[in-house]
Amino acid sequence: MKSKKRFFYFYGGAIGGFLVVLYALECFRSCAENSDDMEFYIVSPNRKKLYEQLTINYPHVKILNLNKKNIFSHIPFFLKIMFSVNYVATPPSFGPFSLITKIIIASITKLNKKSMSVCFDDGIYWNKFLFKKSISHDYQKPIFEKMHDVIRAFGCNPKSDFLKYKYVESDHVLNSFKLRKGKYIIVHMFASAWVRSFPKKRWANLLDDLVERYSDIKIVITGSPSDKTDASEIINSCRKPSSYVNTVGETDLQGFCNLVKKSLLCISVDTGNVHLASVLEVPVVVIGNCSNPSWLPSYNKNAVILTATERCVCKGDKTGNCFVFEDGQKYYRCLYDIKDTQIFSAIEKIVA
Repeated sequence: MKSKKRFFYFYGGAIGGFLVVLYALECFRSCAENSDDMEFYIVSPNRKKLYEQLTINYPHVKILNLNKKNIFSHIPFFLKIMFSVNYVATPPSFGPFSLITKIIIASITKLNKKSMSVCFDDGIYWNKFLFKKSISHDYQKPIFEKMHDVIRAFGCNPKSDFLKYKYVESDHVLNSFKLRKGKYIIVHMFASAWVRSFPKKRWANLLDDLVERYSDIKIVITGSPSDKTDASEIINSCRKPSSYVNTVGETDLQGFCNLVKKSLLCISVDTGNVHLASVLEVPVVVIGNCSNPSWLPSYNKNAVILTATERCVCKGDKTGNCFVFEDGQKYYRCLYDIKDTQIFSAIEKIVA
């Protein structure tokens, strides 16, 4: 009986990076021989539930939870596949993996000449003994192009278009909030840290202006459950709090996908939401920054990416003292200096 081939992508980060990983996996699947007979895994230390929600419509993708607590329970599985043909990618730019994890990767790719393991060069000495191929890591290179390097390392050609995400279509969330397709704008104000957003007062003023300019279009506020308190504070400080549809923390992941997909456009800080909107082919105005430009959705032809570079001292590799402080909170200066006129000009390009 012919043994199965397997593709493993080790990843443990947030939604934006996961969608990029899913793109790489789909590229490999499209060019691999007899891909229907292959097994595809995304290996994560702690986000199995989230990733399973994201791959509901990707039944060929399995999510494997691997961390320090359960690593030994998976050893029988890895021993079983050691002599099979396995392809493994584990770029450290998406989060470091422990040495024991790297040793496991080496063990399932070293014993078969047809197997391949690829990593980004993170300066770790042992990598040259553990991986068969290493790719230089360039912070300035767009993430889309970095993934092309990974795909080519396996002997495949990247797809010309980025991932077109397959979500679970439903009108339930729109019906719940009394929304109509194409008749609302999403505003996503929250990232993992406020340094990547505007001050709350600034958001309240922007929301007031949005309602005044687009009185016939509903303004929908999105975010995770952890953003509820901040969202309520911002909305309640607006002139007409009842004018907004507050969905923060009120939808599951596939419901959120439907909310984004059926919107007129999204206005969002640089977070996973801009990548989700991009793979759902929705126009997006990105309130960006220059700290780590490789993650900006430059692959999205429908994205307007805003930054203010006049006072920016970012070095493009997450360093540089490019901060401004307001009420004790720091913000990226290259984001803070974005003018309202730039934002509304970008919106007009899409709405018109």
